[in-house]
Amino acid sequence: MKKRLAKFVLAVVFLNPIVSRADGQNGGIMGKSPAPAESTMKYKEFADRAALNMSIVYTHNADQDFVTLLSGLTKSMIKLAEIESELGKDPELKKMAKNIQATAEKLFTEAQDWKKKHKQ
Repeated sequence: MKKRLAKFVLAVVFLNPIVSRADGQNGGIMGKSPAPAESTMKYKEFADRAALNMSIVYTHNADQDFVTLLSGLTKSMIKLAEIESELGKDPELKKMAKNIQATAEKLFTEAQDWKKKHKQ
């Protein structure tokens, strides 16, 4: 689980600049780019927010840091699923987004409950 979380964090941090350049907002041959799609703007905002959600002050307590990172990760996953549910077209992906959102909401609640029980 920690390896998957680490891979996600690295992907968000390092791929965000690549995604930003890939949307055509850095000019083009003619120096003008078409306005980005609404989904592009929302996904860019999501990526920026996801990076912030994963920026924490480490406590040197593995359990505490895990729950804090999990909280940020699940908030990000909920937002990602909401964007797909709102703007996506593919029924299969929309169904996947609903499942992701439900799972992430459950994990977020569990993480918050753990934090309440283990205040330090």
